[in-house]
Amino acid sequence: MASKKMRDEDSRPNTTKGRSEEDMLSERRRKVPDIPKGATVISPSKTDKKDNPQATHSRGKYVPCQPPTIREGEKVETIPVVWKVVVNDTQEGGVAHPGVRVESTYDAIYPPERKLSNPHWGYRTPIDPSGIIKNNPTIPFTKAPMPRYVLSDATIYGNMDGNIAKYVRNTNESLVAAIPFGAGNELYENDPRLLRTVETFLKSISRNEERSLTISPPAAEGKPPYRARFAKPFAMMIQGMSTGLKTALLEFQTFAFRYNETPYALFFVDPAALTVSWIICNFRGGLVTDDREGMSRALEAIVQRLLDLPMARGTANELLREEGIGRDAEERIHMAISSLSLTFINRRDTHGNHDPVWQLQGRPMTYDLTRHRKWLRVVRQTTYIIGGTARLETEKKMVACVWCKLETHASENCPFPDTRDWKGPPRGEGFHEPEPRDARQSPKAKEGKRGKKDKTKSKGSKGTAGDEGHETKSVDDH
Repeated sequence: MASKKMRDEDSRPNTTKGRSEEDMLSERRRKVPDIPKGATVISPSKTDKKDNPQATHSRGKYVPCQPPTIREGEKVETIPVVWKVVVNDTQEGGVAHPGVRVESTYDAIYPPERKLSNPHWGYRTPIDPSGIIKNNPTIPFTKAPMPRYVLSDATIYGNMDGNIAKYVRNTNESLVAAIPFGAGNELYENDPRLLRTVETFLKSISRNEERSLTISPPAAEGKPPYRARFAKPFAMMIQGMSTGLKTALLEFQTFAFRYNETPYALFFVDPAALTVSWIICNFRGGLVTDDREGMSRALEAIVQRLLDLPMARGTANELLREEGIGRDAEERIHMAISSLSLTFINRRDTHGNHDPVWQLQGRPMTYDLTRHRKWLRVVRQTTYIIGGTARLETEKKMVACVWCKLETHASENCPFPDTRDWKGPPRGEGFHEPEPRDARQSPKAKEGKRGKKDKTKSKGSKGTAGDEGHETKSVDDH
């Protein structure tokens, strides 16, 4: 038998004869099965239950190390996680807002150019770096410190004609947007001399002649809602002014004056360089009070929920990584919550009852509005539980003032008329709130399911020429 076995082995073809060592090595590599990416390879020793009773168990839940660490090559750095909630009352003109904010060591990691304070609170003292404003103009105006003026992108461009909006966003000319106090469709319809008044005022305060000054009224993309008074667009566009006058208008921001015994107030912003709003969302309901201890518990619950939420961690990591800020996901989510604040804003509803809100604010992680809205959606769509039994209720309606257009107070609490030596218009009487939408709804939306169909339109028609391509922004977009 042994001899027969040896003869059989001798009769087998020698497959290695004449082959190089490199060919045989590559053949052995091809015989190794491909392992799918991400698969877990279990060594033979781990498949024996006697030696390893947990061999058949699935991988355990990931628990991040405490405190978190950052690995850079062979170096491992421990990050101290230190954040707490502190009292942070704010002042807006003559209106005080109780509030709290997060105090975190991670706030210092931001680059110097991004370490800006919250632009929505505090005062702004008028200055004239170019010296172009006359000391004693023929039309006097208020020179007292004013509340800061920061508008969202949607406030400026809402319901603006698409072609004009595209030009305004991309122009590098000497262009400034002017928003009158109480701006809206009713103001522009009832005061046909408003543009001429603004031109007269600007020429009266400038040391230059401003011969090329041109002012354009707002051009709407769609018609205002039925019976609307404060419908968008709000801003008139001013071109052709001198560089010194443009600089002065943007530094002063607010001008309140009287012309022919009529009070006016104008707010000036650069439409091509808008600051991304720090406002994230508002909360309403029975939990909302001006009690700072209750506000502290609420903000702590919000912060902890975002720290534990995978969607929030992933979004913060994505946005800050694209900005080149931070080193890993753990560090970036802590940077995202390091500037959060909660502010009490008093207001009333349509019946005159108290209906205050808590406004959540925080530093934007990016200046790109499309990517910034990713973070806004995550925070707004998350459920927050306080003390295990109470839930925060998100306010879907925007908080905004119909007079100055800021989103940090209600109309009845507008702080500008309380400014010392205010020469502008007073607050209006009664209850006022922003229009529920930018423009009138399309005819298709009005008719509903049982409405009449226009037989002259083809199946793929999108509406009239005036409605084509129109997109109404959500009131919550910033």
